[in-house]
Amino acid sequence: MLRTTRGYRLPSLRDARRAPPTPEAFQPVAPGAKLPGDCAFKKDSNPGGVAAAPALRTPAGVRDIINAPLPPGACFARPGATRSHPSGMPDARPQPRRGCSRPPPPQIVPLTLPRPHVYVAQDMAFQANNPFFAFLTTAARSVSLAEWAPAENYILEERLSPDRHQEFLNTSGFATTSPADVPDWFAQHYNYTLVHIAQRGAPPGSLASTFRSINQPALLTVQSAQDVVRVETLEGLHSRARSILSVDQVQTLITQYLAIRRTGALPPVAIEAPLRKWITDACRGGDSRPTFAAPLAEVEIILAQPDWANRLRDALGLGHIRSSATGPARVLLMRYSLERVRNAYLRAPAWAAAPTVLDDVARSGPNPCFFPAPETSWAGFGFTVDPDSSNPISVREILHAPIPYVLEDIQAFGLVTSPVPDPSVTSARDRHRANLKPHLRYIADVPSRP
Repeated sequence: MLRTTRGYRLPSLRDARRAPPTPEAFQPVAPGAKLPGDCAFKKDSNPGGVAAAPALRTPAGVRDIINAPLPPGACFARPGATRSHPSGMPDARPQPRRGCSRPPPPQIVPLTLPRPHVYVAQDMAFQANNPFFAFLTTAARSVSLAEWAPAENYILEERLSPDRHQEFLNTSGFATTSPADVPDWFAQHYNYTLVHIAQRGAPPGSLASTFRSINQPALLTVQSAQDVVRVETLEGLHSRARSILSVDQVQTLITQYLAIRRTGALPPVAIEAPLRKWITDACRGGDSRPTFAAPLAEVEIILAQPDWANRLRDALGLGHIRSSATGPARVLLMRYSLERVRNAYLRAPAWAAAPTVLDDVARSGPNPCFFPAPETSWAGFGFTVDPDSSNPISVREILHAPIPYVLEDIQAFGLVTSPVPDPSVTSARDRHRANLKPHLRYIADVPSRP
């Protein structure tokens, strides 16, 4: 009779037909021990003193079935066989049948997975906090656009989960007291975004609250196989690069690089090398704040215009980019594929979201050109507020997790020369609000302006 190196007997086909295996057949065999069914003259079946194998464990359900007593000569029939239960109902359990010694199959219990946590829309946003909401209604009656527009946005915001709503109140201290004045409110807003959005000092790759489960109502499913565009100010990138080059030198190199690239030739190393180092250093000095971008297909017609910088600034609602006493604002048009973002955050809970009032990291206060999107907005997207009254357009807003730029992302250099008058922003907000009014849940809570 054949045995394994640990002393187990290898069953033959004849043994399998004779009787079903018993639990004792699965137990280890000590050296020299007699096995069930062995003859008396079979000794030393395990010479050499091989250590006994540990006991094999079987699932509790299978062990109970194996140990259950069976009627003499009976076995289990097919799982589909039925018989009458004493209660009169059909019994679908495996039933005994003559002529078979096969053990019954184990009962399969359906696996119940825990349901994912889903945020339920709350009845109120900041309206639930009486001191802070009273302050917001007062600020919404201000005559200053920089005050009433952010207050109106806070009141109309629908996409803050209860947890994120409380996160802001706890961080700002407004859970128990109201702001002393508008500058105090803006300072606490900026402090919240530094801690939970920009996350300065956090390890590289840290996700802002924008892309975590706490912001689930605003998370988006975005087609990654598309190109997007973004506007960066040259001064903003240069301040993060801390380069030995001056901003004017960088501008000269960029214009030369773009002119050579348009001809199809390769830029010389004297131009490409310092620019590549400059863009790399600028990305190292960033943080975790979300990146605002727009689909390229929706603004291509603007990019073909000679005055694309001013027009794109308006179409994207970037009212904070404007000319100043020192001259026009120098901007760069960046273009890249969302596949890079998706591949960089494959293990993240999310990498795209619709913007809310708490995602704008603004030192001087929230952007008046932003307008919160209702939950019933098309495909979950928000749309920009275009202050250009001559030919306004609405572009989908996409916030994505940050990625480092490469030199090839720079597509154009431009100058923003026109201002953004407050009356133009007010008119644009009124048009935007009128279009969304049927879908705004809290529109009745917005007080009338003087």
